[in-house]
Amino acid sequence: MRSFVYNGQPARVVFGPGALDRLGAEIDALGAKRALVLSTPEQRASAEHVAGLLGDKAAGIFDRAVMHVPIETAREAREVARRLGADCAVAVGGGSTTGLGKAIALDSGLPILAIPTTYAGSEMTPIYGITEAGLKKTGRDARVLPRAVIYDPELTLTLPVGLSVTSGINAIAHAAEGLYAVDGNPVMDLMAEEGIRALGRALPGIRANARDLQARSDALYGAWLCGTVLGNVGMALHHKLCHTLGGSFNLPHAETHTIVLPHALAYNAQAATDAMRRIARALDARSAPQAVYDLARDNGAPVALRDIGMHAADLDRACDIALQNQYPNPRPLERAAIRQLLQDAYEGRRPAEWGFPVSARTARPYAAAMDSGTLRFDGIDYPDGRSSDPRRHGWMEGAPPPSERQVRFADESFLAFPQMRWSLSHMRELVPTVNVWRGPGPASDLGTPTGAHDAAIDGLAFTDLQGRERRWDESLHDTYTDGIVVLHRGRRVYERYFGALQPHLPHACFSITKSYAATLCATLVHEGVLDESQRVPHWLPEMKGTAYEDATLRQLLDMQIGVAYSELYADPQAQIWDYARAGGVRPRPAGYSGAGNFYEYLQTLQPEGRHGEAFAYKTVNTELMAWIMKRVTGVSLAQMLSERLWSPLGCEEDGYLSVDPICVPMGGGGLSASLRDLARFGELMLRGGAWQRRQLLPEAVVADIRRGSDPAKFAQAGYTLLAGYSYRSMWWVSHNALDAFEARGIHGQRLYVAPKADLVVARFASHPVAASAANDPITLPAFLALARLLHHG
Repeated sequence: MRSFVYNGQPARVVFGPGALDRLGAEIDALGAKRALVLSTPEQRASAEHVAGLLGDKAAGIFDRAVMHVPIETAREAREVARRLGADCAVAVGGGSTTGLGKAIALDSGLPILAIPTTYAGSEMTPIYGITEAGLKKTGRDARVLPRAVIYDPELTLTLPVGLSVTSGINAIAHAAEGLYAVDGNPVMDLMAEEGIRALGRALPGIRANARDLQARSDALYGAWLCGTVLGNVGMALHHKLCHTLGGSFNLPHAETHTIVLPHALAYNAQAATDAMRRIARALDARSAPQAVYDLARDNGAPVALRDIGMHAADLDRACDIALQNQYPNPRPLERAAIRQLLQDAYEGRRPAEWGFPVSARTARPYAAAMDSGTLRFDGIDYPDGRSSDPRRHGWMEGAPPPSERQVRFADESFLAFPQMRWSLSHMRELVPTVNVWRGPGPASDLGTPTGAHDAAIDGLAFTDLQGRERRWDESLHDTYTDGIVVLHRGRRVYERYFGALQPHLPHACFSITKSYAATLCATLVHEGVLDESQRVPHWLPEMKGTAYEDATLRQLLDMQIGVAYSELYADPQAQIWDYARAGGVRPRPAGYSGAGNFYEYLQTLQPEGRHGEAFAYKTVNTELMAWIMKRVTGVSLAQMLSERLWSPLGCEEDGYLSVDPICVPMGGGGLSASLRDLARFGELMLRGGAWQRRQLLPEAVVADIRRGSDPAKFAQAGYTLLAGYSYRSMWWVSHNALDAFEARGIHGQRLYVAPKADLVVARFASHPVAASAANDPITLPAFLALARLLHHG
């Protein structure tokens, strides 16, 4: 371990929703009686609210804070504080207001209480900056460090999304440079990586829903950590460049940090490999410079200096100013390379994967962690979870996207790997669909993760079915997870998104669709609408003379049908592909003369074996079941899902179903849903069909599913990793100590319900191998370990 010196800054932090209510007590703790409230003109209303909370302890309001703290503004504020007899200052807002408070404290020694409403992080530092005669000068002085900081996420709910993103990346810049600071230490390294991770998780959530209190809390938590890093260690090239561009060219502070950071990291990448590894890991990416650039671009932030007022003619001068004084940096300061950095930032270029070339005297070998990662399945090497991240590949980016970055239905590239890591979150853009309406009501409350379980879950150790020791967080990448939500005792305790998936985006469920549809079918049986002992032609005379002529509805529900049909995904001649082409979910070749829709295809199927003797997993059984439901009720599967599940569950987002050429929804695997809404369905099943004092599904139906079917019939199908399982109403029933039952879909889709652990896990993935046997060796023990952790924790 390297040698280090660590000095903790003596600031007091009060954090949490509603923390502003502690303001009066915190002023008393400072021993102050008259507080001058500071703000920008735009935040005057916030300043008045704070002054109102202070009552007679408010000496007045100074609302003329501006960027970069011009010396004239600092002098005016100091004079106002003196004239009003203020004995402390309360800075409400972002870095501009906090900076003004520091300028007052530098001259007068007044204690500062900061109430941040952005993610700048300045409130945690003894660093000040004042601009005079067009040059911004910075320094450190213990007098300017705020004595107390109140972090109230509720105050950030109205922060515009654009400013939230740039302010958040500004905070990430503090942590990123802290990781390669010459005076860094292990404590700051831990804070820096955790701060970057929290902000990387929070910013997409804020963009999806600006009033998501959990995302806002994560962002403010990350900003606190990143600001603490800024206040404890020295900064380097990135901050020098941003101070130059802001102070000398009056560029907006947060936007400048957002644009420059990826390029500053690229400049230092080969000289600070450990820092790059930590940043990339925190952002679930392979390349730190590209990950930061993508975080900005994908969340609507500017990525080019020319778009925020920089002039190309000023780039040479900016480079000269930045090089006027030498300062510590992992890579020596080279004028030509820094001038190229500024040019790249000006034009908004995406950085090269590991930075641009360095001179021979400063080059270092790449770290081993930066080598391209692969995983092998069935003798084939695939890019691993990080290497295949769709953000790295840039699928469908551009206007138009370059041909090599296009994902198309016509050539089946939409289900090729790694393209599917993008397409499974964008199926509606590739195939025709019908909406599953969530209804007009509010979304039901699943709670907000507090973060209390994050470290324990991420660090959860378990042994996979091949005897390899694993960690939960790494296992998510090794199973190509796109998103995962964990509910415990009905509340969200853990949530992660990777790659193309976002909280509001529906993702392909594939065969989880079966469990939705069959649960509704079993409900119709319970209601007497359908008779599970009746044979298929009772409702569908068209099926006489087919494999289903003497099959009962119950045999359909439990997949105990003898039909000549193969679902071996690795076999290009398997009948699953004929079914898919008939339904229009695979392209049809030139001269295609096969069935024109699902119903026509079902009528071609012939018998093979006897019904009721063994479990045999075949999607066509679900499609036939869905046809019966529509024939009898007159209600489409999409409408039935909306009326019986989506709307009464209070789902957050509409779902959708792919449809065939005659607009029949694909009951066997066509559903796309948001991850949280999938978790709601799992929680409904865990509760025996009850939801908010309503019985949405008959308790008897759910109990019947949980009891399962005959494991001996299941065993004949040869699922060696699922010993002891059975299959009932299109759910996979474990019969284990947790009474767990599952809905499963190809490429890693999973809804795991464990009643005895009061646990629901909803996971979307884009595994390169369709069959669950490729991910089960990790997934099954991981979920069991998670259940033990939460149940006994």
